[in-house]
Amino acid sequence: MAVRLATVLEHLHWCGERPSEAPPTGISKASVERAVKFLNEYAAPMALRCFGEASLPQVDQDARVIARWIVAQDTLPDTINARDLRHTGVLTTKEAERYDAALAELASAGWVRADPGRDGDKGGRQRKDWAVNRALGDAHE
Repeated sequence: MAVRLATVLEHLHWCGERPSEAPPTGISKASVERAVKFLNEYAAPMALRCFGEASLPQVDQDARVIARWIVAQDTLPDTINARDLRHTGVLTTKEAERYDAALAELASAGWVRADPGRDGDKGGRQRKDWAVNRALGDAHE
């Protein structure tokens, strides 16, 4: 990769600085050094950043998306609801199981804790509410 990039850099330097001369037949030490520096200091770290998250298990990726959504709110919410998150489309899916798993992952990390409740005095299924850790407010501000 470094040799190919150095070749491109050498030709770019030739086009910009010496267009009236014949094309380069070799690669200068300076082009090789610039190519290696670019790869080591920019390209490799950016690839790790981009592809590193993609290599995480789906539940971890989903938890990160929800965590980013929480801190992106204008004011830190007291509670979040799995169904509301699903209807808002925080994740790229509507699968309830993925939201539940991601919220459980955030709970294990201390971001949220289960806080189920019901609307009204009637029986029925509990809401999937999650109390947001108030300590996140310090990082949010």
